[in-house]
Amino acid sequence: MVNQNSFDDVAQDFKYYEDVSDEYRDQEGTLLPLWKFAYDRSKKLAITSLCWNPKYRDLFAVSHGSYDFMKQSKGMICFYTLKNPSFPEYTFPTESGVMCLDIHPEHPYLVAAGFYDGSVGVFNVTEGKSVAQYMSTAKNGKHTDPVWQVRWQKNDLDNNLNFYSVSSDGRIVQWTLVKNELHFHDVIHLSLAEGSNDSPDGGQLSTLWEDTQVL
Repeated sequence: MVNQNSFDDVAQDFKYYEDVSDEYRDQEGTLLPLWKFAYDRSKKLAITSLCWNPKYRDLFAVSHGSYDFMKQSKGMICFYTLKNPSFPEYTFPTESGVMCLDIHPEHPYLVAAGFYDGSVGVFNVTEGKSVAQYMSTAKNGKHTDPVWQVRWQKNDLDNNLNFYSVSSDGRIVQWTLVKNELHFHDVIHLSLAEGSNDSPDGGQLSTLWEDTQVL
């Protein structure tokens, strides 16, 4: 209630703001900044992705990591709500930078995340724990390069939750949640091979070609 009173003017602008001069702008409009979300413990980290909650329309998740690949640090996932812009609702500190995330469309308390160190994980907001409920490791198919995209898919034939991850190591991996473990299956593996050809002046030209494996 205190926050609602504090941000009442912003809430009114959110509902009713309209710039009358927009009608004189050809295919253009104006934007009115409403809220600014910040968290002291993540202020030195870059925002790498944002995902709105499909069920709770005022809630969204932000992943924090670093694009300075020579100076990597820890990461974080923060959940913010429009009802309280002053502080995140949930925070999940991570050992590696979080490069992407996706909220499950039917189970909005489950968040899949991809990390700079090649790991993927699933966080359960309802558990009240700051660690991932599921986490990949080197023993169960972890990527060898940063993960740039994760996306939930429809349940498999056994009704297990699953999602895909994409990494610059050339792999697209399907991850299935089974009991307390992540099972992986390589869907596509792209590999680069290097060779050389003779150039017109007799020199050597370095060439690259792709080898695609659908598994």
